[in-house]
Amino acid sequence: MKKHFKIVHLIKLQVLILLHLSAIAYATICDSGPCGPGQYLSSDTHICLPCQVGTFMNHSQHNCSSCYRCYKPIQAENEITLGPCTSQSDTVAGCKSGYFLRPEAHADSPFSCERCGQCKEGEMVIKKCSNFTDTKCGR
Repeated sequence: MKKHFKIVHLIKLQVLILLHLSAIAYATICDSGPCGPGQYLSSDTHICLPCQVGTFMNHSQHNCSSCYRCYKPIQAENEITLGPCTSQSDTVAGCKSGYFLRPEAHADSPFSCERCGQCKEGEMVIKKCSNFTDTKCGR
């Protein structure tokens, strides 16, 4: 039971980090308005319309004229999808097994997945690589 709790806790923490990074990446400011999450304000009709598939809007009471494009994990960067994009939330992305999350943005991603380190000869693993930290080695 404790292991399951730790995994769920790590995933929730990862989601919070990624949501924070997404908020930074999408730092669009929209004024107060009539539209809610999953909607955008049509510039032609001034009516709130649903986000199209592949886009989302997570602001409430806004007048944003378009929805944000959903993030697509980059397999070549060792990223995976942990949760789908919905009309109200972006894709939840993470790192594949054997990699850990380093919240340093690069050109196409709000974070970076790095390969877990290996201990040198004569060292032993003090702490295994996890979703958020590299392998810790010692003597």
